[in-house]
Parts: sequence; C-alpha cells; structure tokens
Amino acid sequence: MSKLTFSSLKSEFKKIKINRLLFIIFALGIFGQVQQFLITGFRFSDGIHIFTAASDDAFWHTSLIAQLVRRFPPFEPGLVNVGVHNYHYWSNLVVAELIRVFGLPILATQFQYMYLLVSFLLGGIAYVLARALKFSSIGVIVLFILIILLQM
Repeated sequence: MSKLTFSSLKSEFKKIKINRLLFIIFALGIFGQVQQFLITGFRFSDGIHIFTAASDDAFWHTSLIAQLVRRFPPFEPGLVNVGVHNYHYWSNLVVAELIRVFGLPILATQFQYMYLLVSFLLGGIAYVLARALKFSSIGVIVLFILIILLQM
C-alpha cells in the first residue's frame, strides 16, 4: 500500500474528469433546494425571523437541539424534568452533536448548514449510485434532474 501524501491526493483528484454540465446542474440543484431556507434564523434589527411552513415546529426542534447539546436524554422543551419519550429525535441528535463537537451556532447549523449538507449528500449519493450502476453521462444528468425536481 502506497503512502498517502498531499501530492498523491492532489494527483488523484486531477484524474477525475468533472462534466461541467453535471456540475452546473448539481450546483443549481443545491441552490434550488436550499434557497427558501437560507435566510431563516438570521438575526435582524427587529429579531430573529423563521421562514418555514411550520415555524412553531422549528422553535420546538431548536429547543430540543439545545437540550441535546446540554444533556442526553433530553427534557421535553417547555417542561421541567420531563424527558422526551416516544419521539424520533435522531436528526436533532446529529445536529446537536455537530454543534457540541465543533462549537457551531445553533440557528445557523439547523437552518443553513444542515440543508446544504443534506442537499450535497443527496447529490453525491445520486452520483455514486449512477456510476456504480454504470449509467452513461446522459443517464447521470437525467438522474440529477429527476432528483432535483422531486426535492423541490
């Protein structure tokens, strides 16, 4: 097994040919999927604005993430010493761990970073799947367009 160095890694990345059209579709797809959420959670002069269809749910999830950053298992947001039972908070746990480990801000992580990450991972999985199934270049592009249209 050869030694992994920065120059060997750089030469491996140069071997990957990036189809410009595929990259443009990928970038536009990510932007199209996250653009409606990008201004959510910013602090303005009149307060914090939450632009989602279920803003009350967004506040609850933000509180749950704050609880998970501090302790596990979390308390029910808004209640004292009542644990969260029978609720699927796995996605909240992932966000909370990113915040706890890397010291990220809660609102930006929940409302901006995670949407970008999930959209990027969806496109990456689609690309890897298409290559593993030996799709042609046109097939990969069609798959990307379908995934973008299904997610919007």
